[in-house]
Amino acid sequence: MEQYNAWVARYPKEAEVYSRFFNFLLAARQLPEAERLISRYEKAFPDDNVFPIEARATLAYKSGSTVEALALYDRSFQPLWPPDLVQDYFNLLKETHRLREFLSQARAAASANPTDVNAAGRLFYYYQQQGNLGEAQRALVDYRQRMEKTNTSWKGEQLWALGRLFDGIHACDDAARGYFALYSLPGAEPALQERTLAGIANLLLAAPEQSVHFGSNSLSFLRDIGVMDSYPGFLNGIISLLLNSQSPDFQY
Repeated sequence: MEQYNAWVARYPKEAEVYSRFFNFLLAARQLPEAERLISRYEKAFPDDNVFPIEARATLAYKSGSTVEALALYDRSFQPLWPPDLVQDYFNLLKETHRLREFLSQARAAASANPTDVNAAGRLFYYYQQQGNLGEAQRALVDYRQRMEKTNTSWKGEQLWALGRLFDGIHACDDAARGYFALYSLPGAEPALQERTLAGIANLLLAAPEQSVHFGSNSLSFLRDIGVMDSYPGFLNGIISLLLNSQSPDFQY
């Protein structure tokens, strides 16, 4: 413990040091020290809410409180959690035989609040973690249809989550539709619009062999392209990046 504390003191901004120290403390059954280390991590990395969630849930599970571990994941759930955190959550659900209960609660939440993106995200991840990508995609499409049926105004965070989740299972058309809707959303934050443009660019670069549809399936998108590029040469810049290498002929 003295050696690990010295290591943290020497590299206070290296997350890996805290992670290794935490694993050591768990293995040594030094649970109170592990809890204090999580608090130290939160002070060093105030913007990271991933490791503290995972660490505290693991700590609760190792302490014999499975219910508290699951409750912590449930309270903290976000649709755009990192894949490792999602995996840890569902591994615990599987180990404790709570998957059916999770699915039932997610369906009830979606029924009670049809516009809740968190409920849609839970359904998405349930099927995604089972390897059923068709049903995962359907959960998001159903959510989008519920939003449209109730004439609920979209929020930027909802469309961003929708685009990212579709993107994560390579549903290119649906991801492009979500990104474009966010880019066209009145009053959307400029920073979010920039991330949306980056999402569209990444989508086009990651799936060059697919025909990706934007807009409303009409020629009006040819006009939209003329106004979507708020920076000189953004679309040409994509081509430049493709050709900017030691073997441009191969890249072409």
